[in-house]
Amino acid sequence: MFVSDGVISAQDRAQGGGACQARLPAGEVYLTPVPGTAEGRIVAARQHFLDKDVAGLSLSFRAGKLVEMSAKSGIAPLLARYGAADSRRDEFGLIDIGINSKVRRPAGSRMDSFVPAGTVALGFGNNLWAGGDNRSDFGWACILTGATVTIDGRPLVTNGALDPSLGVSQ
Repeated sequence: MFVSDGVISAQDRAQGGGACQARLPAGEVYLTPVPGTAEGRIVAARQHFLDKDVAGLSLSFRAGKLVEMSAKSGIAPLLARYGAADSRRDEFGLIDIGINSKVRRPAGSRMDSFVPAGTVALGFGNNLWAGGDNRSDFGWACILTGATVTIDGRPLVTNGALDPSLGVSQ
C-alpha cells in the first residue's frame, strides 16, 4: 500500500516502485490487490474514456479477471481499445482511495481525479504506477463518487465520504 502525499521521502526511495511518485495535487492511498482475488461487479452511472461519456457502465470480475463489460451507451471506444490490447488487460489491478479534502469535483464537471476525499478508483490492466507488475499496454480505472468501501466489516468510505475515525477532515 502506498500514500501519495506529494513528497518522495528517503523511506519512499528505499521502498522503490509505486512509492517513488509525486503527483500534484496529492492525496490518495492506493494498493494492488492479491492477483486472482477480485470478485464482484462495478456499476457506474457515468464514466469517461478518451473524452467520451460512457453511461451505465458495468464491469464484472471473477477470480481477478474482467469477464464482462457493458454500458447503456458510449462504450464503443473503450471496447475497441480494450479489444486491441494484450492478454493482461483483463486483470483487476488497483484500488485507490482519495484523501485530499481540499480538492473538489465541481458539480456537473467531467473532471476525473483520484484525489478528492472519498473518491474510489478501481482499475484493471496496467498497474505499474501503483506498485504492481502488470505491464499491459492497456490500463484504465473506473472513478467512483458516492461509493462505499469496507474492510473486514469496518467502513473506510460510506457514500463517498471518508470515515471520520480515519482523521481526514472533509
